[in-house]
Amino acid sequence: MDMSDSNDLFAAVQLQNHLATNCGMLLKLVDTTAMPGDHCILLANPHRDAAVETICSQMDMLPDSRLGKEGYLLEVFTNNLIIISANFPQGVFYGMQTLRQLLRGQKGVAYVRPVVYGHSGSTSNGNAMFDNFSLVDESVGGSSNMLLNPGFEDGFASYSYGGCVGISGAAAESGTNGVMFYDGGDIDGGFWQDCPAVGGKKYRTSIRARKQPGFDPAYLVLVLEFYDASYVQVRKTQTDIGNSLTTDWQTFTHWDIAPACTATVRAVRIRDWPDKQIRGVHLLGMPGGLNGVKAKLDAWAALKINAVIFSDDALWDLDADSFGLGRSNRSVFQELFAFCRQRHIEPIPEIGSFGVAGPLLKKDPHCAEGVWVKEEPFVFTNNLAEPVIRPILPLENPDFENDSNGDGVPDGWSFSPGRDDWSWDDTEAHSGTHSVKVSVPGPNDIRSNIISSQVMNAEADVAYSLSFWAKTEGLGGTYDPAIRVVELDSEGNWIRQHSAPVGSGYSTWQRGELNFFTATNCAQIYVYANIWDGYGTAWFDDLCLRRPRSALINVIRTDASDITITATNGNITYEENVDYYVNDGLMRYPYDATNAPTRIERIPEGRIAPGETVLVSYDYVLRFHPTAPWSVPYCPSEPRVYVIYTNALTDAIESLSPNYISLGHNEIRGMNRDSRCVKRNMTNGELLADDINRLSSHIHSQDPGIAVMVWDDMFNPWHNGGDENYQVPFGGPPGRTCEATPLIPKDIVMIAWWYDANDWLHKMEHTPEYFRSNGFNYVGAPWDSERNIRTWADILRDRPDALGIVDTTWWEHGIDRRWDGIEPAADYAWCHKAYPVASASACADLDHQPSQALDGDMDTSWCSDSSDTNWICIDFISAQTFDTVRLAWGEDFGRRYQIETSADGTNWVTVITRMDSTGGVELLNLGEQTARYVRMLGLESGTGHGYSLREFEVYAADADEDGLPDYWERRYFADLTNMTASSDVDGDGFPDWNEYVAGTDPTNALSRLEMSGRSEAEETFVVRWPSVSGKYYSLYRCTNLMNGFSLLEPNVRAAPPVNYYTDAVSGVGAAYYRIKVEQ
Repeated sequence: MDMSDSNDLFAAVQLQNHLATNCGMLLKLVDTTAMPGDHCILLANPHRDAAVETICSQMDMLPDSRLGKEGYLLEVFTNNLIIISANFPQGVFYGMQTLRQLLRGQKGVAYVRPVVYGHSGSTSNGNAMFDNFSLVDESVGGSSNMLLNPGFEDGFASYSYGGCVGISGAAAESGTNGVMFYDGGDIDGGFWQDCPAVGGKKYRTSIRARKQPGFDPAYLVLVLEFYDASYVQVRKTQTDIGNSLTTDWQTFTHWDIAPACTATVRAVRIRDWPDKQIRGVHLLGMPGGLNGVKAKLDAWAALKINAVIFSDDALWDLDADSFGLGRSNRSVFQELFAFCRQRHIEPIPEIGSFGVAGPLLKKDPHCAEGVWVKEEPFVFTNNLAEPVIRPILPLENPDFENDSNGDGVPDGWSFSPGRDDWSWDDTEAHSGTHSVKVSVPGPNDIRSNIISSQVMNAEADVAYSLSFWAKTEGLGGTYDPAIRVVELDSEGNWIRQHSAPVGSGYSTWQRGELNFFTATNCAQIYVYANIWDGYGTAWFDDLCLRRPRSALINVIRTDASDITITATNGNITYEENVDYYVNDGLMRYPYDATNAPTRIERIPEGRIAPGETVLVSYDYVLRFHPTAPWSVPYCPSEPRVYVIYTNALTDAIESLSPNYISLGHNEIRGMNRDSRCVKRNMTNGELLADDINRLSSHIHSQDPGIAVMVWDDMFNPWHNGGDENYQVPFGGPPGRTCEATPLIPKDIVMIAWWYDANDWLHKMEHTPEYFRSNGFNYVGAPWDSERNIRTWADILRDRPDALGIVDTTWWEHGIDRRWDGIEPAADYAWCHKAYPVASASACADLDHQPSQALDGDMDTSWCSDSSDTNWICIDFISAQTFDTVRLAWGEDFGRRYQIETSADGTNWVTVITRMDSTGGVELLNLGEQTARYVRMLGLESGTGHGYSLREFEVYAADADEDGLPDYWERRYFADLTNMTASSDVDGDGFPDWNEYVAGTDPTNALSRLEMSGRSEAEETFVVRWPSVSGKYYSLYRCTNLMNGFSLLEPNVRAAPPVNYYTDAVSGVGAAYYRIKVEQ
C-alpha cells in the first residue's frame, strides 16, 4: 500500500492483525515502491501512484467511476497475488473487509482435550464403568501418556467433570478407583483433562470401558477437542462408544491431527459498490462502556456500516465525567469519534429532543412544557392559600384495609363475576395488613375478572393523577397486569380508559403513577384492574386519586411563566412580595407527584384580606405517559430552553466537528398547552416548525455544512403528525403537527420509522413518496424485527431518493436481541439487488451469523442459541422457483425440523417435516416450489445445544445434467426430455436455456425477449421490452458497435407485462441498445 497514506495504512494494519490473530500468518507491511510481483496483497488507489496504476492496468484492475467513493475491485489471482483497487480510501477499506470475510483462517492449536461425554437415558437401569484413560502424541512415538492421574487413583484430581459421573471402586478395572457413568435421570455427564498441543501433530486418546446389563444411554462418545491459546475451540471430532459397549472390559480409541495455522481463499474477482449512501446504526447509550462500544464499532465496520448515531445524555454536558473514567465526556467522545472515522464510520451526535427532554430539564426543570391552571380558587386560611376544591378525590378504602361485612371483598370495591382470580390478601401489603391480589395460572393467555371501585364524579378537561403501589411475580403472556381509569359521560356511557401496566419491574413493591386528562364530556370516573391476555400474580395497595391542579406541585417559575393571583372579580392583580410570598416547593426532574408543594403565604400588610378567596393561575409539570417517565417535553416558548440547547449544540460542533447532527424530536407528547405557548396563539404545526427553524438556524450559523436530521413521525401525515388529536390525551390542543413540514428547511434529513403494529405497511408505503414530493431526503429506520427490516428494504429498494437504512437498537424481542437487526439491515442497504439475505431467530455470537450459512464455505457456519425453537431464513428478495434444499449440518444438527416457504415472510407453508435426522449433509426433494422465503424451523436439537448449519442451499436440481432445471422441463414437457440448453423446441431462434433464464414459454414462438423503441419527445428515446415478474434486467447502450456496449442502467426490476426506459439522447446521434436478464 501507499505507506504515506494514513487511511490505506490503517486498512493494511487491520488486515495484518486479522491474519496474525485469526490465521497465524505474519505479513510485512511494505510500500508499493517495494512490492514484489506475487505472494502479496496490494491495497491500491491507482489515481495516486503511477506505478500502481500501471500494475492495475496490466491486471485489468482499474476502478471506474461507477464504483464511487465506497466501491472496490477485489481479485484473488492464482499466483498468490491479491489486489484491492478503489477510487477512494473508503473503497480500499471495504475491499479489505470483504477479503477478511473470504479469508477463512484457522487459529493455531495450544491445547488438546480428550473427553468422555454422554447423555444418560431416562428409563434404563444400568451404568457404565471407565478406567485407564490415556492421551499420546504419536508424532514422537506415542509411548508416553500425557494425562495425569490416568487410573483415577486420586479421584478426579487433574480432571474437570460434571453431571452423571462419579468416582467408584466398583468401576475400577485395576487399582482401587474408576469412573462410574450413572444411567437414568435424563442428564448430561462427562470428564476431561487439558494438555498442551502443537498444530500438525497426531494425537490418540484411549480408554477402557464396559457396561452393566440394562445400560442404554441416549448417546456416549469419546472426543478430541482442540483449542487455541484463548481457549476458543478450533476443532472437535468424536467416536461413538455407547452402541459398542459390552459387559466385558474393552479398549476404545479415537485420534485426530491438531489443525495447523492456515489461511485460504478461493480465486475470485469481485466488483462491488453500495446501493445506498447511508448504512447506519442508532446506538442508545454506551452499552459495555467505551471499550464495549469500540468492539461493536469494529464488528459493524466489518458489515460496512458507515454511520452511527450516538444518542447519549452525556452529549449535553461535555465537561462532565458521566462515565466515571476520570476524564471529561468531551475527551471520551473525541476518542470515540476518531475511532469511527478511522473505520469510515460517520459519527453523528444526537442532541435532543423536544419530546424526550430529560438532559435539558435536569439542567433547568422549569423549562418543561407545563399544564396551565387558569384561575383556580384558593382561600387564605391562617395566612396560607388552601385549595377550595380538594386535591384528593374520595376514593373509598384506597388501602384495602376494611371489609366490614366479612365477605372477602374490600369495602368500596367489587369483584366481577365469572372467574375467581381476585382476593383480599393478608399475605402481602405495602402498608397495613391487606392488599388485593390477582393470580392467573400460565402458560396460556387468560383474561382475568376485574376489581373495580365505586363511580366518582369528575370534571371535564382536567388532569387527574392516580398513584398506587404494586408488586408482581411469575408474569408471562402477551400483556402485563394493569390498573386502569375509565371515563364516563353524565349518562354513564363509556368514553375511554387510561392504563398503567405493572410488569417485571415491580418484582418488589414499587410506586406507580397514572396521569391523564379527562375528555370534554367526562362527568364520572372509576378505577379498575385486571390481567388482560396474560398470566401471573399481581398485588395492588395504597391507591390515591388526586386533582393536581389544586395541589401546587411542580410549579414552573420563570420570567415567561409565573404564579399570578387575582381577585375573584378580576379587578385586582396582586403582587408577589407585596401582597404575598411564594415559598417554592421541590422542583426537580422527573417531576414526581410526591414532591413537596409550593406554598403561598399572605402578607398581612398587603391587599389580600384574611379568609379571602382568590384565583391562582400558574403552570405545573405532570408526567402523562405511564410506561415512559422520560417522555416529558420542553416548552418551545421558554427562552431558557434555547440558551441551554444552543450552548450544547455549539459545544458539540466545536469539540466533535460533526458532519451531521440529529435533533431527535420524535413522539412529542404534550405541546402547546401551557400559558407560554397558548399566549403565542400558534398552531401545533407552527410551534414545531418554529422550534426546528431556531435550532437548524443556530447549527448552520456555527457550520453551514452540517446536515440536520430529525425523526419523521411528528412531521409525517402517515404517522403521529397526521393525528389531529395526538396532543389531546396529554392536555394539548387538536392540530396536526405535520403542518410543520412545509415550513422547515428542505435540507433536513428525515429518519423515517415505523415498527410492526396495526396498519404498519400502509404507513410505511406512503412515507417515502410524501417526503420526496416535499423535497426532503430520508432514511428508513427499522428495529430488530426481521419482518420490519425486510419491509423497509423492499420499500426503499427502487427509490433512488432514499439515502439508506439506519437500524435502531430498541428491541422488540428483548434487550439481549437488540443487535440482531444490524447485519440484515446492513446487507439490504449495501446491496438492494436480487441478492439472497439470510436472517435467523438468534445467533450464538458475532462469529456465527446467518450469512455464514450462505457463503459457500464449509468451514464457517450459522450457530443458534441453545433452545430447540430456532430458525434460519433465506430471503431471495423476489419469488424464485426451486425443488431442492441441501442442509450441511455442523455439530449441532436438527433431529426434528421443518422446511417452510412463504410469499410474504409472515404466512408459512410447511413443505417437508423431518422427525429423525442424524445430521451430516441432507438433500431434500421438495417438488416444485415458488416462494420468496425459505426457512429451516428447528423443532428439536439433536444435541440439546441448538443448531449449526455450515451451508443452507436452495436450488433447482438438474438430474439429467442438460443445463435445464428438472422442474422447468416437467412444467413444459411433462418429464425429463431429450432437450438441452442449446435446443430450440418452438423454433423462435431463442435456445431453451435462454427461454428459461428470460422466463418465457419454450413451447410458444411468440413468447420471447425482444426490444423495441421510439422517440416520444425531443432528445429522448423510449426503450421497451416484455418483462416477467421476479426478473431483473440491465440495459446497455453504445454509439459505435466497434467500441462495444456500456452499462446504461443496472438491475431494473420487472414491471410486467412491459418495461419502459426513457433515455436522454441529446447529442448522442445513432445509438444501439442491448438488454440482459440478470440471473
